[in-house]
Amino acid sequence: MEAPSPTSMAKASFKLANGTEIHIDGECGELEKLLRVFASEGKLHSEEGKSAKRPPKGNKSTNTSRSKKGPMTYVMQLNEKKFFSKKKRSLDDVRQELNTSGHFYPSEALGVTLLRLVKKGALRRIKENKKWLYTTSD
Repeated sequence: MEAPSPTSMAKASFKLANGTEIHIDGECGELEKLLRVFASEGKLHSEEGKSAKRPPKGNKSTNTSRSKKGPMTYVMQLNEKKFFSKKKRSLDDVRQELNTSGHFYPSEALGVTLLRLVKKGALRRIKENKKWLYTTSD
């Protein structure tokens, strides 16, 4: 049997989360498979002393500098801009105002968000003509 060419051989050294040091000589494909196995099981030791995590799948950006914004954030911004204090607002009013800003949410999601804000005391709701209207809690 012929020895593999030196260009296809690789060396790897890594430390497991439990402190065990591992040194491996082998073909690049073999080492890559082993590293994937250890990383997927969370057994690799990262520099911060925590288990190394596998990067998230998909095309999602890993930029963590942006904060997560959702309907709650945008409705609270409307409240800060006195949108609810000018007059009583319906769910459709809120949805249309968010749509004009480029934030598109289904009525169901906004209904849940508005109810949560009512429960927190940030908004008040009043039933008029069988329809819930939202206003500031002041």
